[in-house]
Amino acid sequence: SKRTMQLVVSRRGCASGKFYAEGRCSSYCPSYHYKQHFNWRCGRCRPNCEFCEHWHHCYRCHPDTVTQKYKLNDDGSCTATHLHRYRVYYDLFFYLAVSCAGLVSLYCLVCTFMLVRRIYREEEASDEEEAEPLTSRDRYLATS
Repeated sequence: SKRTMQLVVSRRGCASGKFYAEGRCSSYCPSYHYKQHFNWRCGRCRPNCEFCEHWHHCYRCHPDTVTQKYKLNDDGSCTATHLHRYRVYYDLFFYLAVSCAGLVSLYCLVCTFMLVRRIYREEEASDEEEAEPLTSRDRYLATS
């Protein structure tokens, strides 16, 4: 024997100027939805579309992700392009290489600064030695 079950769902309408979306009434529609004024509901946008005016007219695509890039077409649709699956590793390697190059450059700059400083101090010390001769006591203290 076959049984038939009927489910009747009813809800109260939203207040004037409010749209029904995701189980509640709101004065605006969430992302990926648009306002349907004929039935005061929020309709779902086309796939890959974040903001749309109607189902068939998208004006902003889903934000790009690491593996997907989205492009808005002239007809109001969005096309998702799948990036290389290892692209994230290429990007990571690039940023790591740039960071290492920056650190090596900074190290070379600091070493150059320290070398120039040392040379300058040695020149000052040699100038002072030439100007003032050491006594035998000063020589003894300088060597010990």
